[in-house]
Amino acid sequence: MKSSRTDCGDECGKPVSVSANHKRIARLTAATRLRCHVRSTRKRSAQRSEGEREQKGAKGGRTATGAKADPCQRPVPKAFAPITLVESFRPIHENISPLMHQLASIDEFVEVYVSAIKYRLRSHEQIRRHLRRFVHHFPGRSIDSIRKRDIAEYAELRQRQGVSPASINIELATYSAAINYARRRWEFEIPNPVSGMYFPSAPGRLRFLEKHEAAILLQEARKFRSSYLAHLIELALNTGARKNELLQLQFRSIDFRRRILTIEAHTTKTGKRRYLPMNDASEEVLRQRDLFRQQNCPFSPWVFSTRKGSRLSYPDNSFRLAVQRSGLSDFCFHDLRHTFASWLVSEGVELIKVRDLLGHTSIRMTERYAHLAPFRLHEAVGALDGLYEQSCLDLGACA
Repeated sequence: MKSSRTDCGDECGKPVSVSANHKRIARLTAATRLRCHVRSTRKRSAQRSEGEREQKGAKGGRTATGAKADPCQRPVPKAFAPITLVESFRPIHENISPLMHQLASIDEFVEVYVSAIKYRLRSHEQIRRHLRRFVHHFPGRSIDSIRKRDIAEYAELRQRQGVSPASINIELATYSAAINYARRRWEFEIPNPVSGMYFPSAPGRLRFLEKHEAAILLQEARKFRSSYLAHLIELALNTGARKNELLQLQFRSIDFRRRILTIEAHTTKTGKRRYLPMNDASEEVLRQRDLFRQQNCPFSPWVFSTRKGSRLSYPDNSFRLAVQRSGLSDFCFHDLRHTFASWLVSEGVELIKVRDLLGHTSIRMTERYAHLAPFRLHEAVGALDGLYEQSCLDLGACA
C-alpha cells in the first residue's frame, strides 16, 4: 500500500508521510496545534485559489498575470485540491486525544469552533457574537481554566448590565453547546462549566392583539404612501409566517390554483420546508403584490420588492410609527405570529393543526396557546353534569 504524503503545515513546509505527520503533531501542545492547523488551512486555501486562477486563465488563453497560457501546462487536479477546515481538523484529533487537557486560549477555540459549524448552521454569525462576549470577558484564558465560579461571575455581570435572564441563558447555552461539541467531536477531556448555572426559566412572552386592535393597526398602516407595510402586516396575521420568511418570499413559491404558499427550507428557522394554505385575505394580498410586480418590475422574483425589482428590507421605523399611532404598547412584529396562533386556538382549532401551521418542531411550543381555549375545559367538566343527581333519584334519596 502506498503511503500518502502531505504537508506538515508548520514552518518547515516539508512533505512527510501521514504517520510521521501524526507523530509530529502529537508532540505539539494543543495551542500550537490549533495555530498550526489554522495557518496550514490558510496556506492550502491560498494555493487552491492560485490554482483556480491559473486554471481559469488557461481556459481563456491567458494566465492570472495576463500572459498567454502555456498549452502544455496541466491544470491542478482536483485530487490535490486542499481540504476544508472541518475535514482537515477532524483527522488530527483522532490521534491526540491524550493531550486534550492542554487546551488553547478561548479566542482560538471560538474561531475554530465557528469555522467548523458554519457550513451546518445558518445562525453561525449569531453564535459567533454570543461567544465573542466570553472572549472579551475571559481574554487569553484557556477553556479548561474557566470554572463554574467564572460562569457565575459572567452571568452576574451581564445581569448588572441590564440583560434579561432569558438572554443570559441563551448566551450560556451557546457556550455550553460549543464545549459539548468539542467533547463529543474532538474528544476534549474537560467538564462543562455551564451545567446547572442557568437562571430559572420564566414563562415565555405572549403578546397578541384583539380583533379591534388589529383593525386599528391595519388602518394606521394603510395611511402610509406605500402599501408595503399594510400588506406585510395583513399577510403575517393570516399566515403566521415569520418576518424573514415573508421578506424572502418569492412568487415561484405561490400556487394560486391550489391556494398553497410554500415557505422554503433555507428561509425557515428550523431548516424545513413548510406549506401554508391561503385564506381569502392572504390570497387578496398576494394578488395585489403580483399586480404591483406586473406594473413595475415584471422580472423581479420577490413578493415584497421595490419598483426597480430589488428585495425590500424590513420597515422598522414605519412599523414602530404605526404601532405608536395605534396606541399599542409592548408590541413587536413577531407578536403578529402570536396573534395568528391565538386567534386560531380561540376559534377551536386543534393544537396539532396550529403546530403544523406555525412550523413548531414540538407540540410543547404550541401548548403556550392552550389556555386561550377555556371552553374546551368547560365541555370536559360538563360531561359530569347530572350524573349524581340521577343516581340520587334512582335511589329515592332526593326529593
